[in-house]
Amino acid sequence: MSQRIALVTGASSGIGRATAELLARNGYYVFAAARRVHRLEQIRSDHIEPIQLDVTNEEVVRKAVRILMKKKCNRGVRYAGSRKVFRLWLSPGLEESV
Repeated sequence: MSQRIALVTGASSGIGRATAELLARNGYYVFAAARRVHRLEQIRSDHIEPIQLDVTNEEVVRKAVRILMKKKCNRGVRYAGSRKVFRLWLSPGLEESV
């Protein structure tokens, strides 16, 4: 079975953080994303990789999408205003546009 990989936005606190931790406990490798990366460091583990993500900055969003595609991320959980991330991620021909 291949590694299950997920992106959780809004993971620096609240339900986003709880979701990232729950997924990690259940065998997922989690990209925990938020603007406040210093808060994400508190949950870093063998199964949780913090990434700084400000969804209002298109270049930062594109960089994050490239990382996720290389890691073959196959799940997304959105708890912050990250519609742009998912739109880019799911767009046809994404490989050519990012």
